[in-house]
Amino acid sequence: MRKALLVMAGGLLASGSLAIAQPAAPLDLEVLFTGTDVNTLVGSPSNSEFDGVAVKADGSVVYLFDSTGTFDGILSYASGTPAVFATEFQLSPVTNGASANDFDTDAAGNLYANVYTNTSNTQAVWMIPEAGFGGAVAMLSGAALENVDEIEVDDANSRLLMTYSDLFGTVDENIVAIPLTASAETTPTVVVTETAMEAALATLTGYVDDAGDDLNVTDFTVQSDGDIIIAHGFSSNRQINGSILISDSTGSSVSVFISADDLITAAGGTPATDDIGNVGVEALSTDEILVHVPFVTSTTVPPEDALVGFIGVLSADGSSFTKLATYSEINDDPIAAAPLVPTGESLMENATRHVMDSKNGGDVDGNDDYYFYRQGSASPAENAVIKLSGIRAFLDGPSSVKNWTMY
Repeated sequence: MRKALLVMAGGLLASGSLAIAQPAAPLDLEVLFTGTDVNTLVGSPSNSEFDGVAVKADGSVVYLFDSTGTFDGILSYASGTPAVFATEFQLSPVTNGASANDFDTDAAGNLYANVYTNTSNTQAVWMIPEAGFGGAVAMLSGAALENVDEIEVDDANSRLLMTYSDLFGTVDENIVAIPLTASAETTPTVVVTETAMEAALATLTGYVDDAGDDLNVTDFTVQSDGDIIIAHGFSSNRQINGSILISDSTGSSVSVFISADDLITAAGGTPATDDIGNVGVEALSTDEILVHVPFVTSTTVPPEDALVGFIGVLSADGSSFTKLATYSEINDDPIAAAPLVPTGESLMENATRHVMDSKNGGDVDGNDDYYFYRQGSASPAENAVIKLSGIRAFLDGPSSVKNWTMY
């Protein structure tokens, strides 16, 4: 395992109505394992491609979906050792066809996996006990199998929440639910409608209603009282990309949690020139919201002044923001013998590489440590599962710093 400590030093910022605090405390960046480790485990020389990660609440087990030429399946990682947890032949009826859309775990340690089966946009949503696939339950049935995208455990209401990807089409991108206790395939019930989410976004300057219904929910998470935090990503409404909504547990009240403009400004960017998307969100133990933005487009000149991807934390009510790390700071970290970006390569030279990837989300454990992954296709070592720890101490530390230094 490769580690590097990161610290911050500087002052307090303020922007508009959004306070930005930057506490001083070390963060610990750790590469848990790479695609090379996985290929050794499954006995395949083919290239790995990481596609999803989840962690048990106590941090004892990390789950990973990996795709290679001969293995598309779920691996578990415990006590420093990866192991095969479920094979593609268990997850999908199509040989070499499985790939992951999203993962999550519940308080009991069960894993929930949304798996694309390579059959007419069809997903299988599995509940898999920690003991293994032998006790797995297929949770979806009927038309609900089509285009399932993000999933999230709502322990407060004992249900699994899901949304649909409309692929810039006319399928409603409602958030729906299935009881965690479902022991057979179940038809989900609607919790939050796309209509309600679009009505909330329509309160923001720049929103344009469109015929494509391309809401594009990229991620969502649940606070302890059951409130649902919903991240909105790239769409045809570019003026509001990255805005985050909040809904009560029943979907009867949906409003803006933080606008994209305020989030961009808080992260050090300029709304007029910077655009964010594929926003990931995770509720922390105190109901603060970890925000993960891996993809940023910018028209800023000179380009070195443009906003880059970042990880930060919003307060539980969305009124303040603490920036943890930028895309560049994490990936330029000098981890001995295994830099996250190969020597001489820029972050975006390979379009298939996703560093700080949120397209299938990350996950947090009960200590508020954050687990995410790096996806690549040129070599197995480009893929890595990464743990960012020390976040709780960072947030609870003295409010005195802004800029990163590394040691």
